Amino acid sequence: HRFREIDLKRSPEDPCAEPEDESPTDDKFAMVNLVGQTEADARGIIVTQGLILGKRSERPVDEGVGRVLEQKPEAGTVVRRGDVVSLVVASSNLVFVPNLTGLKPEEARKLLKENELKLGQVSTVSVRDDQAGLVVNQDPAPNSRISRGGLVSIEVGDANELTVPNLIG
Repeated sequence: HRFREIDLKRSPEDPCAEPEDESPTDDKFAMVNLVGQTEADARGIIVTQGLILGKRSERPVDEGVGRVLEQKPEAGTVVRRGDVVSLVVASSNLVFVPNLTGLKPEEARKLLKENELKLGQVSTVSVRDDQAGLVVNQDPAPNSRISRGGLVSIEVGDANELTVPNLIG
């Protein structure tokens, strides 16, 4: 407690009143605008203000990768230390093409779906028996980057199509 000196002869104030506290008793403040900031800067601001980073999600965009697109609570909303802030961060619209070689076509389709890609044209090519029924080639090549939802074509080995040249003369 702080004490103040009161002259009862000159002060009309209540001598028993608590002195006013100059420092705020609550930790409320207006949420800063994080939209447009880099994710790293936004995280730094969140920590500096005593807030907690909550849900982080991504939205594919063509420009501004790594920047905050949305925040909750929105800028200007009254928050207090310890409140949770959620961010939506811009991510690239491009994804890496996985290596499908050696997979069965259904496994390739599943892996493409997991990578937000789709199976394109499926064709067969003559191969040795040990490659029959497996992906032997793909287009685009593994580790290429293409747009989300893009098509990847595959060639599947077919041992039945193998033609043996006639060596008997």
